[in-house]
Amino acid sequence: MRDRNRATDTPAPLTEETRLLLGRLADHLDHRRPHALMLEPIRLARALVLAEQLHGPTEQAYAAEQALLAAAPPVDHDQTRAQYAALLRRIAAEGAGR
Repeated sequence: MRDRNRATDTPAPLTEETRLLLGRLADHLDHRRPHALMLEPIRLARALVLAEQLHGPTEQAYAAEQALLAAAPPVDHDQTRAQYAALLRRIAAEGAGR
């Protein structure tokens, strides 16, 4: 995540909650049609669903959703759901957002 007042190339450390949500998103993608094409609207929708499953429809869920979206990179063209899941797991293991 970048500081709003100044751009930086230093990634922000991920919180345990963001790591948890990255893992849950990766699990979902691996278990449901892993060979299908990954689409950007899926990334956006699942981030909202997962955050609200964790916190309900609250401001805390909104913050969790935004942190997850900041950590999960945009989807590449021709990337499968399984490939994207593997990328999410690498990001969670490294512990730093993009």
